[in-house]
Amino acid sequence: MKLQFKLNITKNNIKNGDPGNAAKCPVALALKDLGFKDIHVSIDSMSFITKNDTEIIVTMPKKVFTFICKFDSDKSVNPFSIIIPL
Repeated sequence: MKLQFKLNITKNNIKNGDPGNAAKCPVALALKDLGFKDIHVSIDSMSFITKNDTEIIVTMPKKVFTFICKFDSDKSVNPFSIIIPL
């Protein structure tokens, strides 16, 4: 069985996000909503610590990369969900 989780980028994450601020981008806020900590988001990867204190590093999916680029360029973005494989 593959390990994975569903990442939900909500309207609230977008509203409260701060373009150009990796700690407060909608993706980081969505990861925080899932209970992850020590979150780091860049255009090519995201890393975080799980509730079990396990560090996870994930290559940034293209859909999330595109979203971040649009958000950081102050372009209109919409909420979405994506399954992130671990």
